[in-house]
Amino acid sequence: VGYQMRWHPVTQHFKAHLADIGTPRSAHFFTRSNIATWSGHRESYEDALLECSHELDLAYHFFGPGRVVGAAGDGPRWSVLVQHDGGVVSQVELSYEAPEYQRGLTIVGGRMVKHWLTDSPNRLGWLWTDNHVLDRHECHAELWVLPGVARIDWPTWSHESLHRAELEHFLFCVALGVQTQCPLADGLAVLTWCDEARELAGGYPLMVYRHADSAG
Repeated sequence: VGYQMRWHPVTQHFKAHLADIGTPRSAHFFTRSNIATWSGHRESYEDALLECSHELDLAYHFFGPGRVVGAAGDGPRWSVLVQHDGGVVSQVELSYEAPEYQRGLTIVGGRMVKHWLTDSPNRLGWLWTDNHVLDRHECHAELWVLPGVARIDWPTWSHESLHRAELEHFLFCVALGVQTQCPLADGLAVLTWCDEARELAGGYPLMVYRHADSAG
């Protein structure tokens, strides 16, 4: 399953240090980009719910199964609310008609809040923590002057390097005959969330949606 963001250095950092924040309570995952800068023809892409579903996979990767309890969107912009079985609530925002690239996540725990933000597809950006919960206005309005914000000087990354890391992991698992860290079941679970989101937003499930297009 091609959800290579699981191999991103920040994803691995968050997973390794998740216990530091205490019991997770909620999370916010988002990706914003401009489809005009993507390779290939725009007509070859699905809507943002599918093309940007890596953030939905990250929510599943961090907090496991659950169900979509709210969704709004159509085409290039989607917002999805997931209630995980373990109690965490994830808000996932997806867009490919943004004026500039941004990607990030925030996880709220019992002891602290942990954030990551990048403004480039090839830079790791900023990683910081707070020992108190910021309200939404404060988090966005004061983003660049929060105490403790520090640039992380890790090596640059690229989508190619993430694909390569996942492929190497897959071949390693095949050789050993063991399950991968991104099994088919997880990918199908994320697509089920996409179907649930589309139905809640008033659209068709994925398979019906595609069939209706091809029959049109």
